[in-house]
Amino acid sequence: EVQARVCRGLGLPGIDPAVARRCTDKLERAKCLTEAGVPYPRYEFAERADELEKAISRLGGLPLIFKPPRKAGARGVSVADTPSDARRAFEEAASHGGPVVIE
Repeated sequence: EVQARVCRGLGLPGIDPAVARRCTDKLERAKCLTEAGVPYPRYEFAERADELEKAISRLGGLPLIFKPPRKAGARGVSVADTPSDARRAFEEAASHGGPVVIE
């Protein structure tokens, strides 16, 4: 996203910064693809640990994957098989900032 904004600011060719954000922000990407009708795993997001139980229930239970929204690769990504794993996974993903994406 930063590169797209720099290119835009300097008048260089590049992708639109809004497109770059949708490609790099997991929550934005999930919303965009879902709204466009592209098959995407069911997901929820949680900003606070007290939202976990409802999110897990809406997704049909564990196991689930917890992801920070803006980290690349697998940084901050965890799989949770138990409620205590889910809380730890949430805390790890949340430590990277932003709402946690749960799939």
